[in-house]
Amino acid sequence: MNAISMNRPRKIYELLYQWLMLLIYPLFWIAYGIGQFFLKDLNERFGFYSKNHHEMKTIWIHAASVGEVNAIRLFCQHLKKKNSSFEIILTTTTNSGKAFAQKLKIADHVFLAPLDFEQCLKRSFGALNPSMILIVETEFWPNWLMYAREKSIPVILINGRISEKKFKSYYRFRFLFESLLNSFEKCLVQTSEDQNRLSHLGVISSNIYVVGQMKYDLEFRESELENQFKLEMGIQSSDHLITLGSIREEEIELIVPILPTMLDISSNIRIVLAPRHLSCLDELILRLKKMDLKFHLRTGNVNRENWRILILNTLGELSKIYACSCVCFVGGTLVPIGGHNLMEPALVEKPVCFGPFISNFKEAADILQKYGGGFQIQTIGELPQVISQILKSDFAQIGKQAKNAIQSLSGATEKTLKIIEDSLFV
Repeated sequence: MNAISMNRPRKIYELLYQWLMLLIYPLFWIAYGIGQFFLKDLNERFGFYSKNHHEMKTIWIHAASVGEVNAIRLFCQHLKKKNSSFEIILTTTTNSGKAFAQKLKIADHVFLAPLDFEQCLKRSFGALNPSMILIVETEFWPNWLMYAREKSIPVILINGRISEKKFKSYYRFRFLFESLLNSFEKCLVQTSEDQNRLSHLGVISSNIYVVGQMKYDLEFRESELENQFKLEMGIQSSDHLITLGSIREEEIELIVPILPTMLDISSNIRIVLAPRHLSCLDELILRLKKMDLKFHLRTGNVNRENWRILILNTLGELSKIYACSCVCFVGGTLVPIGGHNLMEPALVEKPVCFGPFISNFKEAADILQKYGGGFQIQTIGELPQVISQILKSDFAQIGKQAKNAIQSLSGATEKTLKIIEDSLFV
């Protein structure tokens, strides 16, 4: 692609981006307050990093936030182990993503990503001096990609995905996105559908590789924490714990009315409600009170013997509570937002229930149903009956089938590592 075709969309983008930033800067101040978003670690947003990285070759990985960081954690560990002569730098778009990456210790250094302005990029590229840049999923920052191309730094898309919604938006402006996306030396995507969408956006077909999704390679080892939770909450072997995880605010009004029916399945039923965002706790509590349903908060004074409904008002505990459960329902699937992580309960050998809106996890949903470990409902009213049928069956065996289903899709991490190493040592 010649310089003229690259520069025209870049100039258009720079003009639009500068106007957009002028409009949204005040909103960030209002919405997040001083010190929350752009103002926290402001030096990093402008490309001022704590040290220069010229003493070692550097691989720069960029992920948006917590979910993307979590998806590549195994990849980062293996990348560092196999390429110890390289320094791994990880940047994130959000502060929460940075904190999570630092907690996992999967990179040598973790920073916030620079703003997509030329001067910010010059400083960050100069400080980090990358030999290669790996972009996770759909972090397509035009100036960043085109600046790397100008400097002849290879950029590879890993764990790439293009949702139907984003594809429609990108396709409207494909005259801009074609040159941008061809800045990638290679695009390693999750599914053949992602491959087709990139091809329709003008990416050279020979540069697109379907390798699968890295989340399928993750293992959740929660046995010790699982036992601790059971002890804390007085859960007995005869109890049937049902967890409704990642509940969106829009789903609360659908879920709360069917809780009495779920409790009536058996006197041994206990239910954990885990909102996706703690900001919707008030709405959940209000709905439960209106239904005259007794509940406890995870952080409250819980009667270990008698509780039947528990609200998970903490962060980072959902996976261990999935591991304690007999059956799990994954939220974000009752409303048209595409669903949340179906693999998490499946990988701890639990039957997985979900609603009709699973576009973000269609492959996982299909394979779970094929193996007999997943159960799709069309309306929330079906959930009590489905759970009742699972509990009357060998639900432990169904959970094993769920794990086998997800593990059948594994291998993306190893395939990605092979392609990255081939490009590193060309």
